[in-house]
Order: sequence, then C-alpha cells, then structure tokens
Amino acid sequence: MSKVPITIITGMLGAGKTKITNSLIRNKTLTNCKVLIYQPAAITIVEEMSTKRRYKKGKVSHHAAHLAKLITTQEQLIKELISHSKDRQPIDEIIIELAVGVSPQLLVEELYHLLKKYKLEETFYTQSIVSVIDAEQFWFDYTSNHYVLYTDDRMEHTFAEVMISQIEFCSHIIFNKCNFISKESLDETVSFIKKLQPKAQLIFSTDGNVASHTLHSVDAVDINQLKSNIGWKLELKHSNFSNLSIVGEYNVDSFVYESHSPIHLEKLEKWFQTFPSELLRSAGYLWIISESNGLELLFFSQVGASVITETVDEDYYQQYGDTTRTKLVFFGFDLEDDDVIQQLNDCLISDNDINQTVI
Repeated sequence: MSKVPITIITGMLGAGKTKITNSLIRNKTLTNCKVLIYQPAAITIVEEMSTKRRYKKGKVSHHAAHLAKLITTQEQLIKELISHSKDRQPIDEIIIELAVGVSPQLLVEELYHLLKKYKLEETFYTQSIVSVIDAEQFWFDYTSNHYVLYTDDRMEHTFAEVMISQIEFCSHIIFNKCNFISKESLDETVSFIKKLQPKAQLIFSTDGNVASHTLHSVDAVDINQLKSNIGWKLELKHSNFSNLSIVGEYNVDSFVYESHSPIHLEKLEKWFQTFPSELLRSAGYLWIISESNGLELLFFSQVGASVITETVDEDYYQQYGDTTRTKLVFFGFDLEDDDVIQQLNDCLISDNDINQTVI
C-alpha cells in the first residue's frame, strides 16, 4: 500500500487558505480526501480597531463539507490519523489547514514525532508545506501592530513574526489575489519574499484557484533541508566572510555584517529601538560577554520592532564551527549600508573590555 500524502496549508487572515483547499479538492475530484482544520483554542487574534479590516471567513465548499473536520489539539490530530490508517478504504490525501498563529515548523516537527511514536511513518508522509500570501494585503499585515496572543502562556507575536515563520519554513508559496495589485507591486513583494525563502516553489493565483499537481511530491518534506534553506542562513553560508555583501532587486537589499569582536547587547537592543524603517528582517548569531560565562554565543532574530535573542542550538556549530565571529544578515529596502555598519560597529566591545571582563 502506498503512503498517504499530507499537505499542510498556512497563511494569514483573509489570505484565501480555504479557497485554496476547495480548489485542490475540486481540481483533484477526490472522493476520499480529508480536510483537518487545526485551530487550537489557546490562540487569539488581536487587532487595533483603527486599522482593523473586515475579513470574510472562507467556508469549505458544499462539495467538500463532508470531508472537513475541526480539531483543536494534537491528540485529536493523531486520533484522526490513526482512524484513517485503519479504514478499509484507503484515504487519498489529508489536507491540514492551520489557523493563524500555528507555527508550521513546530507542527511539522511534532507531526513527524507523532507518526514515528505511533508507527505511522510508513502510512503517511508530508508532501508539501504551503504558505498562502495575500498579495494585496501583505504589507498592510506585515507593518501593522496587530498580534497573535497565545493565551496559555500569555506570549505575543506580531503579525510580521507569524508571517515570517510561515514564509521561511515552507516548500511552496502561493501568491493569492494577484489581480488586485500592479505588476510592479507584486514583483516587489515577490522579491522580498524570495529573500526570506529562496528555495520554495512559487505559485500565482487570482482567486484561490490552484492546480493540484503543483503541490504533488512523491518524497516527504526534508525538515533539516527546509531549515537550511531559510534565506538568512543561505546568505551566511554563501557569504565570502567579507564585511559587506549586497544584492539588490526591486530595491530589496541584503548584506552580511561580520565582526570578530563581541557585541554589547544592551547597545544593540537600544539601536534597534531607533533602527531604520527600511530594515525589515535580520537574523544571525552574535557573541556577547556574559558576567557568569564569559564569551557567550546567542541566536538573534529581528522582525520589525521585535527583537529576540536566545541560546544557539547545535545547528550553528555543525554549519559554521566554533568561531568567535558575529554574523548578522539584514534584509530591507534601499538600506544605507555604510550607516548601518558604522552604527553596528559602535555597538562592539573593545579588546580592552574583553580582557577586563574575562579575566
């Protein structure tokens, strides 16, 4: 018996995920397909009233209504998979539509472990992870103050952070509602998104109509390869370790900043409070001086005004080795790179400071 493919669809409010789902089912004319709408109860969308826009919630078409089921927990998800694995009539495909705020990377990793735990890895496989982009409203959402509240731990993520998580970890990107914007605006959006995720297959749609064969894959999605194909990681990998590397298309710039000196974290965080508005995304690794541990390596991620630092995982050492080099990648429009570099240099700690602190 052949494995059953799983397609995961993610996107922001109003992007057209449900229309895409309806289109896939309609075009495939599948009689034994299952749609699982994964919507955890602990996720709440918070929008400012002054800029809130009306969303028309898509509904699974009448043709596909009997195929759809709402689930709110991982336990329900695995029960569904176990149930379908025991059906006498083998299921053709499972489509999992993720609610806004559900991290596709975490979901895929959890799904991988669940399939292994319940010995279902020979029954199902993830064939594609699809990020649906609302081409008309992309920049409105990306620059808005709206956020997703995770009520179980009271954490918040801006819309931009959620969009980044969807775009950077996917195998396919569908640009929907392309007919509502100019070619120049679409090209600019595409250029930026290709910086974030240059390896994904791009698909363009006007009203959620997508040919089913474009998402087909006989091989399971390689999680490690997807992680490696994220734009800022590729920029680091292919940089020639010079201080600056710029590539411009539709005025979308990227450059890699590197230094052997550690960065003063408080100065860097202060700089990001007044960072250039043209700077849209940055990520990488930086060395700081910790009072308790001396030199300490941190993972760094910035989206808009949100800045996150955390201890690095083993991926860094596997790719770059144990070097005392700060490496940061910046994406933005018409960046004044010389100014940014000088401002970052002002955040560095001198050798004198290092010796005094470490000793």
